[in-house]
Amino acid sequence: MGINIISHNIAHTYNLCGLLDIMRMDDTDIVFIQETSHTTNELTNLVQRIGYSAFTSLDGDKPGVGLIYKTSIQIDEIHVWQPGRLLFVRIGAISYVNVYAYSGNNNKHERNIMFSETLFRNLSTKSLLPVLVGDFNCILSNLDTTDNFNQKYCQALKDLVQTLDYTDGFRKLYPNNLEYTFLRKNCAPSRLDRVYLPCHLEDKLVSICHKQTLSDHRLVSFDLDLDSVPDRPVRHSAYWKLNISILKHRDFEQNFFKLWQFLLTKEDSYESTQIWWQELAKPKFKEFCIRFSQVLSNGRRGLKAFLFEALNQATIEEDYEEIKEIRAKLRQIINEEAMGFIIRSKEKERDDEEMASVYHHNKECKNGAKSTLTKLKIGGNIVDDPVKIEDVVVHFFSSLFNGHHRSDANSTSPIDTGQPFVPDFSLLPDFLKDLGSIDKATADGLDQAISLDEVKLALKSCAKNKSPGLDGLPYEFYIKVQDLVAPVLVKIYNNQLEAGVLIPSFRKGVTKLIPKVGHGTIPDVTQVRPITLLPDDFKIMAKVFSNRLTPILDEVLTSNQLCAKTESNILFGATDFISVIDYINERGLNGYIVSFDLFKAYDKANIQVIAKIMKCMGFSDKFIGWIECLHKDIQTVFILGDGLSAPVNITVSVRQGDPLAMALFIIFIEPLLVQIMKQVVGLFIGRIKQANEAWVDDVSLASSKIEDLEKISILFDKYERLSGTVLNKAKCKVLGLGGWQGKQVWPIPWIKPAESLKIFGITFHSTVQETIKETWLECEDKFNKCLLSWKAKPVHTLSQRAFVLKVFATSKLWYLAQILPIPKKTIEYIEKLVGFFLWRGHLERLPLQELYLDTKQGGLGLPNISAKADSLFLMHIIRILRVDCPTRDHLMYWTGISLRDILPEIVPVLRSENITPYFKHVLNLIKDSSLSVEVRLENLHLFKSKSIYEDFTSTCVPPKVEDKFNIDWELVWQRLNLGVVSSDAKDVLFMVVHDIYPNKQRLFRMGKHNTGCCPNCRGKIQDNKHLFTECTLTKSVWIFVKNKLVYNKVIKNLIVDDFELLMLASNIDEAKKDHFSYLISMYVLYIHKSFRNDTRPKVNDFRCFLLENIPSTLAISV
Repeated sequence: MGINIISHNIAHTYNLCGLLDIMRMDDTDIVFIQETSHTTNELTNLVQRIGYSAFTSLDGDKPGVGLIYKTSIQIDEIHVWQPGRLLFVRIGAISYVNVYAYSGNNNKHERNIMFSETLFRNLSTKSLLPVLVGDFNCILSNLDTTDNFNQKYCQALKDLVQTLDYTDGFRKLYPNNLEYTFLRKNCAPSRLDRVYLPCHLEDKLVSICHKQTLSDHRLVSFDLDLDSVPDRPVRHSAYWKLNISILKHRDFEQNFFKLWQFLLTKEDSYESTQIWWQELAKPKFKEFCIRFSQVLSNGRRGLKAFLFEALNQATIEEDYEEIKEIRAKLRQIINEEAMGFIIRSKEKERDDEEMASVYHHNKECKNGAKSTLTKLKIGGNIVDDPVKIEDVVVHFFSSLFNGHHRSDANSTSPIDTGQPFVPDFSLLPDFLKDLGSIDKATADGLDQAISLDEVKLALKSCAKNKSPGLDGLPYEFYIKVQDLVAPVLVKIYNNQLEAGVLIPSFRKGVTKLIPKVGHGTIPDVTQVRPITLLPDDFKIMAKVFSNRLTPILDEVLTSNQLCAKTESNILFGATDFISVIDYINERGLNGYIVSFDLFKAYDKANIQVIAKIMKCMGFSDKFIGWIECLHKDIQTVFILGDGLSAPVNITVSVRQGDPLAMALFIIFIEPLLVQIMKQVVGLFIGRIKQANEAWVDDVSLASSKIEDLEKISILFDKYERLSGTVLNKAKCKVLGLGGWQGKQVWPIPWIKPAESLKIFGITFHSTVQETIKETWLECEDKFNKCLLSWKAKPVHTLSQRAFVLKVFATSKLWYLAQILPIPKKTIEYIEKLVGFFLWRGHLERLPLQELYLDTKQGGLGLPNISAKADSLFLMHIIRILRVDCPTRDHLMYWTGISLRDILPEIVPVLRSENITPYFKHVLNLIKDSSLSVEVRLENLHLFKSKSIYEDFTSTCVPPKVEDKFNIDWELVWQRLNLGVVSSDAKDVLFMVVHDIYPNKQRLFRMGKHNTGCCPNCRGKIQDNKHLFTECTLTKSVWIFVKNKLVYNKVIKNLIVDDFELLMLASNIDEAKKDHFSYLISMYVLYIHKSFRNDTRPKVNDFRCFLLENIPSTLAISV
């Protein structure tokens, strides 16, 4: 069997230079890459969607080597012989070494040592020599370059090849051909990328060729006649999903309209519109989208093949203008194809285009890994047999979705009884009393037929980029064609509701299983969360009902169910518990907080019981019947590895993934919460009765009465018999407070004592101070791990790292900051990590206070940690003060005396004389903050988080550099942040403008240079002005830049202040600001790179540099 192998230097790029397309077209088995900065995880994430795995070896923070191979190939050995340079791989009896030699004359010594010592020594230990493949960065024959043969020749490699009897694969088949793999303007074309075959494999070479990609290296593709690749199919997705990028194509609407007109002519041939929809319309939609995608894909594939061939020809002819144009077209096609990953990555689009490709690839593959279960712990053993996994999954969820699980007196975990659950409705009266109810007018409003406006509102409010159901058609499809199909959907929905039966496609979902254990841990079947992907035409109807039901929950619910309250949120419950802890400790009382865990809460919600509860609440029989219709005769299949399981019928469960699920579960659990609130004593803080708090299925209780535990245990037992709700007793815990701190013996044996409880995302301890300290320590750890996870990822510019800090890292702080004051030590620790991550140990850095400024003011727009935390905390307090609720009573109990002057209307009669540190912090923020809006009851609605944050940061000082130079800084910052300035150019120019660029003068001030003088200009201090505009090495290029500014009519003549020009502060034609910023930023970047690479700046080189990087939107002559 033949095996196709590729070797390619991807030139430090992250999109693999179009390599994936060639791999797909050639059905490549193995790929060796050089000059990659991908980690193993990053590269795997990029390639696993097309059936490949990967491994990389990097040289510290420098690029290295990598291996990409089909998942069907068994890798027997991988050894790193030299990090980032030599990678040994064995596949069966054949082995390979991926070589990435040191480049350039400056690294000749290192290159010779690598060949003559490291590589030779390792090869000498092998009885069968491996294939050598890669970028050797040198040549052995004058046929392999057009110039400078002696400089590029390497005797050490020649000795190795001759001593070990290796054969150059290309020269074996093409002894005299002149072909080159490295082609860069102003560099002599050379064949640096080669394959060397040991003598026992010399006759196995079938073919070898070079192919052009977006890299400045052509790849080497060769075929060996080997039996090394098992004939195993590549894995594919379990079911088809629409690539939403086709919806933007100019021909989509016109072609779909033709299909729609045809389908309407067939509607009368079917018994009903819904059957027509089920049997003809939806299948035709899917067929149309698949064919449309294929046509576009084939068109792109043909266009890409043509462009790659054109690129190859342009490279041979050294037509660099043509090369630039063709590469731009190829990049555009590849970026458009990346849009296909967004529907699976399920994330909002990012503005930062440089991050988007890597971001979406990573998210897609992470989500794919989460939602395709390929391994499962069964009986304590890790199993990857798909048949065994399917048997266990189907059996467990068949039992779960049919109510087989019950509590057991002899076990803390629920057991599978094998019997369907039958509600004990004799207990119903005990739980239906004291429930809230809706009035008749509200009930009648719910009974109306579904309208077109409701369907359009549902479409408008649906979250985008979500995985669709089995039909593969997402919300975006229905939004695109809504003017055509929405009226028909209305008819279909109402017909089904009137008949009381849904069409089959509405009743079947596909369930992905999300592990609830840590990354890398294999779950058992009880440790996965089932998320059901339902057809989006069904979800639109369910969304209509959710939009009707959700607004009235606040009216009908009387328990402490926080998630259904319009004005409150989960943090209100956390504030209540903080008050409880402070109160018990301040008064020296006995108390506790207990947390209850509901076993598979949503999946134990019984629709029969929900219907009874809704009837008691005043909902009409008609509306209840519609809810039951949506849950009648439903089933699901599971995504397992590469396929789908056998179907499972569902008689119990409000499916997670259904827009109605949360509202129905809240109704389902309401009778239990009401009775807990009525029957337990809890404790009183002033006149506030504090008992249970709930957020959906998260139920907790605070009390000073030990007998409350027994009462609540009885209530849970009775509610299980009525509804099927089961406690996971092994996860129910109690935290002793005050005199009961550390208490180990409690009257309910299955409630285990704990030193802390995780409730509402807060790790509560026995004191508020410890709660604050330990919870923030946990957050610090998460923040640190987040930054560590990005350390090796492609975030090489300041703007990219600032993006990571704003979007991924600091976002982990803001939830806690709303409820727990952030300690000073935590702020210092976080800011220290931010500094390390942002500057990566470089000397050229600015104080964080300057980076907190907006980019329009010279900063990076990073959030000010302290100010942001305080503003979020204060906003939470203001939300509490707005609402007449128990949480406000808690707050005013502690702060009422101090706030009686500004909030006299809500000061309680009973209030604390002592104020604990937590509530002192509340008072300090309210009273000491210089806010633009006065804190008064009538003004509370005016406060917004953003305005509070702006008030807290209004005294920020401008960058220090603004005091050094008298120029128009507003213009400077504006021009620095124009879109034509690339991220890497902006990095360098940012340092220059802020006067922190590491010139010799700056290094001297930091004790890193002896004189601060320019080494090229005797006696001249090397500051930025000298380095970039006056130095003998840079002056000719600087004059060229000025001439081009004149030629492009950016400035009138050459008589301008060079320093102001360099700083982007010159008076120019504002219509030419893009030209100005582009030329100056690229000049600064070019000079920076030249000095870093120890090369002399040249005008011709700079002109080429400009040509290669000009944005397609900028018309400029260079």
